[in-house]
Amino acid sequence: MGPAPIERLPVELLQQIYTESGYNLALLQSSPYIATRLSSEYIYNSTCSYYLTKVHGERKKQSEAQTYIFASKWMTWSFFKSWCLRRFGGQGCLCDQKPQEGCFDAQWPPDFSDATNMIFSRSHLPRLAFVKGRIPKKLLHAPWSQDKIEFLRFLLWITSMTVNWHDPETAQIAIEGRRQAMIERNLEAVELFNHNRRLGKLAGLDTVHFAVTQAGCDRSIVYDTLLTLHSRSRHTDSQFSDALHKWCDDQESLGNRKGTWLRKKLEECLVLREKGDAERLERMSESSWRRHLDAKTDNYDGGPDDILTINELEWNRVIPQRGWLIARASGYNYQTINHNISWPEVIRQPGYYISIPFNFFSGFTAATMASASPNIPFPSTPYTPKYDAWPYDPSDFQRYDESPDGQFYRQPRLVTHIDDPAISRLTKYYETVLPRSGTIMDMCTSWKSFYPLPVKEAIQKGGLEVFGVGLNQEEMALNGVFMGKEERWRVLDLNSPPHDIRSGWEGRELQFDATTCVVSVDYLNKPLEVCKKLLEATKEGGKVHLIISNRCFPNKVIRRWLMLNERSRLEFVGGKLAGASQDQDFANSADYLHFSGWKDVEIVDLCARDESGVRITDDQGTVLVRSPYLSDHLDPLWVVRATKRS
Repeated sequence: MGPAPIERLPVELLQQIYTESGYNLALLQSSPYIATRLSSEYIYNSTCSYYLTKVHGERKKQSEAQTYIFASKWMTWSFFKSWCLRRFGGQGCLCDQKPQEGCFDAQWPPDFSDATNMIFSRSHLPRLAFVKGRIPKKLLHAPWSQDKIEFLRFLLWITSMTVNWHDPETAQIAIEGRRQAMIERNLEAVELFNHNRRLGKLAGLDTVHFAVTQAGCDRSIVYDTLLTLHSRSRHTDSQFSDALHKWCDDQESLGNRKGTWLRKKLEECLVLREKGDAERLERMSESSWRRHLDAKTDNYDGGPDDILTINELEWNRVIPQRGWLIARASGYNYQTINHNISWPEVIRQPGYYISIPFNFFSGFTAATMASASPNIPFPSTPYTPKYDAWPYDPSDFQRYDESPDGQFYRQPRLVTHIDDPAISRLTKYYETVLPRSGTIMDMCTSWKSFYPLPVKEAIQKGGLEVFGVGLNQEEMALNGVFMGKEERWRVLDLNSPPHDIRSGWEGRELQFDATTCVVSVDYLNKPLEVCKKLLEATKEGGKVHLIISNRCFPNKVIRRWLMLNERSRLEFVGGKLAGASQDQDFANSADYLHFSGWKDVEIVDLCARDESGVRITDDQGTVLVRSPYLSDHLDPLWVVRATKRS
């Protein structure tokens, strides 16, 4: 069987079909013969320019196209560097200034082999920050050549590409990649895995054990891995490994100084042999042992085969520059932000935020930004009601799946529906608002309530009682805030009459000082009735805290919720935000709490912030700052809260 008719077309015509069809990659994927005939520098360069520098159609499809491009055999580090130079070389720095005029970023062309220099190249490559495809498998496994390391580091630094953890094969390759790098004794590759969360979880004791016992105990690699472990343990938590200390014993018995060195590093990381060692170290004076990993203690000259190399990891260091530049695309217009930068339209989606991080925070700071900074208050915004009467129709509260909720939730789901940084911020918020005595209702509860330690201690001491209603008894039985007392929780469907949280405790007039509800208010098909009953069950001055994100089961969430963006959902529940723009209103200025009689309704923003209190994500959770310590998404989070007042 010969080639298909389209495969026999002249190359010039095939090229025109490909470009005029919007660079339809299906044409390349449909036939290896066509892909071979379209193999040319012109096609490769134009395809990269089309998919890597502009937004076309659905983001998901574009991300799939980007994944295909980087996985292609022709996409090598050499080709990608040459494409970057051709595509962006004529732009210069976005501020149009020269180094002698005060610009820190006008360094072109970049030295791609120098990780530090890439810090300065980001201002020339802003569009690559929106490349969200998957990191190809070919960059995640051995052999670890210098080209592969530089290519992977560049993609992690400049783009938003991530490993496809949903694909078991790719996930396993990424996990094995670090071990292969350790076996090859390639410190640069190990550093990439150890210090970049997008390549997997931070090193644990199992990783240290592998580096020591199976990868030759290269001191440079072991030290870098221990550095990551030490960072993960927050310098305070003891861990125990008899096997690692046994290895040290064996080496010391052979006269190998590496055994003594490693034992000291383990103790500095609080990796001890047994719990008794922790008590011994606590009794020792602070001067006789260290709580912080120190490269200099017990160091020795082991010759050329046993060198301890400590890289400065310049590409992870703080670079003091002008701060964050964040703009908002508006049609085809230019916007002046600051530093006299005329900002061209980078993408064509109105309202999409664009950022270039001119100041890169270190890993510790990045982790703080993603979670909750102890000194940054959560900003709140009051609302202004727009309607005099409840403006919504029953159809707004219909759901795709109207089957009984008890049936949908009968199987326990022992998962958290928001990510860990969002949980950290929520717990910090709870610490500032929840009472330490009285009674709390956790509405639509599950196996975790995310209450802070002071609240849990008050529960254990008996000064604070927590009650809960949910739809799965196995989940609630595992929730520690109920103290194992079944009388504290009830299986109750609030979407069925009487829509009253107290109906599970007939004959008992419960009154609550506070109510929490985590990412569940969007499932209520009778929210007005539920909020009215909740108001009746609340003490004077008591508060309600409705936690909102953009996570949901779409088949069970109400119809109108799916029609709104994140900002409008807040207005839907809490009311019209003061100062909200007209395009964000969508006539959804009425709210559950206002029309059910609650007072002082306001919206609290719990989205991720940097140490100065500036938001680092948009309303969808897309991270606006590039950091190897932050994923490209951090779940957004808000609280709609109100108070009962007569």
